[in-house]
Amino acid sequence: MGHSDTAPVPVVVFVYGGAWGSGDRSIYCLLALQIAKELNASVLCPDYSIYPKGNVLNMVQDISDSLLWVREKGQTFSLDQDNIILIGHSAGAHLCALSTLFLVNNAEELFIETNIQRDLVSAIKGIIEFLQWLCSMEPMTS
Repeated sequence: MGHSDTAPVPVVVFVYGGAWGSGDRSIYCLLALQIAKELNASVLCPDYSIYPKGNVLNMVQDISDSLLWVREKGQTFSLDQDNIILIGHSAGAHLCALSTLFLVNNAEELFIETNIQRDLVSAIKGIIEFLQWLCSMEPMTS
């Protein structure tokens, strides 16, 4: 979107929410397009395993694999492999944080070589998380 063919484009990996057990990236197409326009970036919205077919580790592995894909294949699509922003909504925000923590700690469970995990961490330039909280409308009492 507005980039020359030679300049690599920053990457936003948007991880949608769904209480760990629902959600689908197709719901977020318009949001991804708006993020791309506002940030002048390419937006990837990976699907990930959801409960009960997958557990939290499987979800973290899926998100980490999407980051690995950017590093390995991004150049083919003129993506800036060293300029990744993670944006997560609700459960997706938790997955962004957990995936980053797993990578920072060189987790063997990701099945990604340690030096590649370090490269992924250095490519992550920021994490933006949107969490939803249920708030009571009842007045607080002392």
